[in-house]
Amino acid sequence: MPIIHVKISYKSEILKDWEGLPVGRETKIKDFFEDISILYLSSEWCNSNFEVKFSPSKMLVGEKISAECIAWEAACQYGIYAHFYLISQEIIESHRIPAVNIINAFDIIRTSSNDIFIPEFNDSPKNALVKLRIDLSNWIKNHEGGWKGKDAARHIGKKFVTDLASALWYVDSCSVKTLDQKFKIPVIFDEFFGRSFPENYKRSRPKFNSEELTQHSKKILNYVELSWMFQSRFNWLRESLTKFGEILAKYSEYLDYQQIQSKELKNSLFPVVDEVEAGSIEIILANIWHNQETINKYHLLTNKLKAVEF
Repeated sequence: MPIIHVKISYKSEILKDWEGLPVGRETKIKDFFEDISILYLSSEWCNSNFEVKFSPSKMLVGEKISAECIAWEAACQYGIYAHFYLISQEIIESHRIPAVNIINAFDIIRTSSNDIFIPEFNDSPKNALVKLRIDLSNWIKNHEGGWKGKDAARHIGKKFVTDLASALWYVDSCSVKTLDQKFKIPVIFDEFFGRSFPENYKRSRPKFNSEELTQHSKKILNYVELSWMFQSRFNWLRESLTKFGEILAKYSEYLDYQQIQSKELKNSLFPVVDEVEAGSIEIILANIWHNQETINKYHLLTNKLKAVEF
């Protein structure tokens, strides 16, 4: 997976210093930043507006790129260093045309609402992965979980459900049986496996990759540390979610160890055959115990081979 070096700042404050982070080849900059903000920034910065500049060096200012562009394509064209500049809400509001100063009672109610909401997805899922997201959202609702306010559910909740669905789908596609036999996945997630049907894919079943396991693990374990996860409405989920994230990390470490062991074993092996001898031909003298005709025939062959210096 490609790497982009990222820095995030707000005015003169550095919120995240330079670090190389993996990015999908088709991921838009806005989606890339959303992943970063969930993993590395506090919740107050989630869904912040930003400007981003790409450059070939940490020392250069770089070119301003639209958030709708593909992140890796921007990196290939302008450089692999991306500096995200967060913009405060006050600056955004100051550039807007003033509206009529009428207080909307419904806006006040919506803003100050303490009602619990779950993220909403399309009621007509186009594939099994979208259906998994819907089922996870309803699963949270059935356990009396959710987020305070529609905005939190629409942004934070929807991102959480999407990332959890991606992790479960990845395990299901590669082999939930393999992972479960080695580390025992919490039974709370059992109902969400057996949906990807990799045997129906045109390509062969994907194999577990340590890098992808690590990324899924980081996202899951980061959610576990967020403040809303410590609220009582998520008590039923937090422990199992933590264990699931830790399992992904452990299996990633296991695969890395296996790869190192395999390389060491390969480097320790000696060739069974002498490569010099294997690439040459030894000329055997004619057998003198045969009749004269056979002896003459093989003497002739021997002399011919010697003549061409075979």
